[in-house]
Amino acid sequence: MTVKAEKVLNEYGGTQFKWFHRSEKEKYDRLKAEMEEKVSDRDAKLKDKDAKLKDKDVKLKDMESEMSLVYSWPTQY
Repeated sequence: MTVKAEKVLNEYGGTQFKWFHRSEKEKYDRLKAEMEEKVSDRDAKLKDKDAKLKDKDVKLKDMESEMSLVYSWPTQY
């Protein structure tokens, strides 16, 4: 179902939109629930990946600061 079709269905609501058969509405509700579950799973995975990337960025900055300290020390020969 397209976003436009879903928007139209939501605008008219259940009282104005008549389903041809009860099974069609049940199928629509089931498919919509599956779609929402997949979207929420995808969003959760993306948030997890973002958190991991932020952790890696922090570790990288820490390592860079440690390396700058090591290489900034004067060397004696």
